[in-house]
Amino acid sequence: MNFFKRAFLYLWNYKGRSIALLLLLFIIGNLVLAALSIQHAVQQSSDWARAKLGTQITLKYDYIKAMESTSFDSEILYEFIPMSEVESLAQLNNVIDYHVSESYSVNPVGFYPVVVDHEDVIISGGDERQDHITMNEVLSSKTVPHFRNGTHRLVEGRHVTQEDTGKNVVLIEKTLGDKNHLDIGSEIEIREFDQSELFEVIGIYETSLEFDETSPLLVIRQLPWNQIYVPFPSTLTSNDDVQEAVFFFKSPNQLQPFINEAQEASSLDYETFSFHTSSDYYKIMAGPLEIIAAFIQTAILIVLFTGVVLLSLVIMLSVKGRMKELGVLLSLGESKGKALGQLMTETLVIVLLAFALAIPTGAVIGDYVGTYLIEQEAGFVMESTGSEIDVVQTLGLGGTERVEVIRDIDVQVSAEVILWLLSTGVLIALLSSALPTWKIVRLQPARILTKRD
Repeated sequence: MNFFKRAFLYLWNYKGRSIALLLLLFIIGNLVLAALSIQHAVQQSSDWARAKLGTQITLKYDYIKAMESTSFDSEILYEFIPMSEVESLAQLNNVIDYHVSESYSVNPVGFYPVVVDHEDVIISGGDERQDHITMNEVLSSKTVPHFRNGTHRLVEGRHVTQEDTGKNVVLIEKTLGDKNHLDIGSEIEIREFDQSELFEVIGIYETSLEFDETSPLLVIRQLPWNQIYVPFPSTLTSNDDVQEAVFFFKSPNQLQPFINEAQEASSLDYETFSFHTSSDYYKIMAGPLEIIAAFIQTAILIVLFTGVVLLSLVIMLSVKGRMKELGVLLSLGESKGKALGQLMTETLVIVLLAFALAIPTGAVIGDYVGTYLIEQEAGFVMESTGSEIDVVQTLGLGGTERVEVIRDIDVQVSAEVILWLLSTGVLIALLSSALPTWKIVRLQPARILTKRD
């Protein structure tokens, strides 16, 4: 008789044992699937965070250090970076591109900013500034972090470039343009204090950024649709110093050598200014993910080890009770390979069936556990850091980028996760069958039949 057929007949004839083993492996399957789905979600979130942050270094005034070294009633004077220093740093090794920007609150003349209508939102900024927008002076809008990471996307016209320096050209957001019926070639008037200039619209972009509806503080000029980009320095301000500079690299390994070289080569006071790498932001943003990833890896190993041990014990007891059956088969000329094949088939069928049945429930458990873990770890990171405002950083300019602790992961059971689940089931079946298999291989048919215990 075919050993596959014998394996299925054995499972059917010993339904009680099969069901008990199925329930045990169903529980293990749920744990394995929950852990694998969480691990997959954590990896996807980590990859997203790294792609969003890129490989870059931001040089800016250390406002936190300035606050710590200044008395409560003293005014903090913001210091700017000379453009000559930025250009010098941009010539250092491994820098593939750089970005500078100056942001000003300006008054639109003859057109209006985009506003939002949301209850419980306080419009902030002072009555005289409620109709303002933000003008970002840039060397090239292509190097604005929002454009590099895909948050902003050019939909019409062209970017602002270094060749536009000294020209009155502007890149506007589509929502702002639609509200004011602005197209490529339209002219807009912008006023800063008592000086105003006309700018020609050369490009229109679209942003996927949205304002935080949960925030009790809203400044209209900081809304993502009210960000416009003009050449640096603009004819309206003529300022050669910058608030921040962002330097781009190919590899994360190039970040620290650049900082070391910059501190030696530049005359900037690095007690006043500081470097912030994308790795620093990643540690803030993905701190909870790193903790969960380590926990889940340990959990998978524990579940795998427990599953192998328990299943090995069950199979050992089964083999011990089936010695006579195995001895008869071997004495009748059945090969040891087929006897072992029957045992392996029985184990694999139960394991794969149990793990397949665990897919719906394991997905629910994984989603619940993943949500609980990320909330707990995010809360711990926030608490250990001090407060939410401490962990919100600015990543470059051209519109501030809020880099916050990741507090949510999308736990889903994908085809890749199911493949890993079934592969883990096969591994458990093979490992747990190893010791019983070795026991059968060692014994001879005559000894099996004459063995009393």
